[in-house]
Amino acid sequence: MKVLHISSSDGGGGAAIASLRIHLSQRRNIKSTMFVSNKVSGFEDVNTFNSDLIKFYTYAKTGIGKKISKLQVSDNKILHSVSCLPCFLDKYINKSSNDIINLHWVQNEMLSIEAIGRIKKPLVWTLHDAWPFSGSEHYPKDFLDQRFIKGYNNKNKPKGHKRFDLDKWCWDRKKKNWKKKMYIICPSNWLANCAKKSNLMQSWDINVIPNTLNTSKFKPWPKNIARKLFKLPLDKKIILFGAIGGTQQYIKGWDLLSKSLEFVYQEVPDAVAVVFGESKNNSWESMNIPLFFPGKLHDSESLSMLYSAADIMVVPSRMESFGQTASEASSCGTPVIAFNHSGLKDIISNNVTGYLVQPFDYKKLSNAIINLLNNNEKRKLFQIASRKKAKQSWSYSAVSKMYLELYERVLKEN
Repeated sequence: MKVLHISSSDGGGGAAIASLRIHLSQRRNIKSTMFVSNKVSGFEDVNTFNSDLIKFYTYAKTGIGKKISKLQVSDNKILHSVSCLPCFLDKYINKSSNDIINLHWVQNEMLSIEAIGRIKKPLVWTLHDAWPFSGSEHYPKDFLDQRFIKGYNNKNKPKGHKRFDLDKWCWDRKKKNWKKKMYIICPSNWLANCAKKSNLMQSWDINVIPNTLNTSKFKPWPKNIARKLFKLPLDKKIILFGAIGGTQQYIKGWDLLSKSLEFVYQEVPDAVAVVFGESKNNSWESMNIPLFFPGKLHDSESLSMLYSAADIMVVPSRMESFGQTASEASSCGTPVIAFNHSGLKDIISNNVTGYLVQPFDYKKLSNAIINLLNNNEKRKLFQIASRKKAKQSWSYSAVSKMYLELYERVLKEN
């Protein structure tokens, strides 16, 4: 069996990293290769464009696509993608000898909506956000936004939308061009339920398979050694938060966590916060809690050590298709606290591997953090349970088996 994974990149962002890990997990059982627009890894079976002219065109398309998305003014702060520029990648895909094509995050104008509809080979699509069943938005604005359920029309255009309705335009193009059966994989039950409710995908073949990670690399390390490596205090209680540019992304909920930390520091004066994924700037000076910034970490070993250095990980996101930092922390035996919603509900077993808190109550979030920081025995129990769940649920062997079973069914039905 030959499977080709298509992703905008193989590193640098959550979806890209998840896509690469899925590919790597499958190499033991099938002939899996990957094609990306922006290659950042050194894996030989991850391919990209050879022509400098095509590379330049691909780079230029990304910028043009962003400018087109500005034709719509929206109060939805989430990323929008129009995927409308001429694309010829579908011809390469159709000529290839692969048995199955597995799409991932293919935005930045890698594949147009029309090109996806022209793919003739059996098509599996691993969703990393809500874009495939929405308009141009990658997530709904909030839980009250139901255009993706009811369909996009002029009557339900949000009040915050101005100028051209790109969301409706993109959704109409998807509805028109995506006639061929696709097999959808969602990394969480929440995203799968959204897809099943959606006007576009409600009759499609929707499956739940979690994102995977190498649990032999994401593993617990001795806390003192890990803290010394990052020059973190040995005698403090460490709260960890991380996301690439996460404090600038509304969806990641740093504004909620920062309010919570004010309360935490009043009750737990030996607490400190560690923020990875970005550098310190002047805006941090007003925070009433000691902060540490390890910067951006790109390899599994460094991330694993940082997770192990922390007492708890907090993932205060407003929406997550899965919640990769939460699964990584759990695999390293670090309890996770998050809001009780979206993909994070699949990762955290409440009061077993961490806490799930009422969305989006930052005071209750602070209470959960304080409770766990002050309960050493409970943290130890959570640590053991977290590691156990990670090995059972997200290891390469566990997830690749689920993918293989779906692939075999796809080939039988096509």
